[in-house]
Amino acid sequence: MVGLVRFPPLRVDSDLDRRLEGAHDLDTIVHAIAPGANTPPANWDTEMEILRVDVRYHRDQLRECEAWLYKEADLRRQAESLCASSLPSATQPSRRLGRFARNETRCPAELPSLLCLFKEC
Repeated sequence: MVGLVRFPPLRVDSDLDRRLEGAHDLDTIVHAIAPGANTPPANWDTEMEILRVDVRYHRDQLRECEAWLYKEADLRRQAESLCASSLPSATQPSRRLGRFARNETRCPAELPSLLCLFKEC
């Protein structure tokens, strides 16, 4: 046992030892152990460029959709505020309808005009 520590056995693959001595990061270690295992395919550059163009296109589409979404939300918010400011008080039609329900002697012709306040006519 002591002999193994003092005189380690000789390695079989001296070329591998030489390649591993200069390897300092993972890529060079993998390349030193199995040359060619980490090489990209022949048309790798073309495929990567196609994928990059595709990613740019989808990113641009996303930005455009977000802009449309923000614009639509802003228009909806403006429309809601305009509707809220232009309509009479929400309690006013219900008060008028409540008065009509309590006082049955009023003219029934007033009912359609009261209901018109609750929906678009």
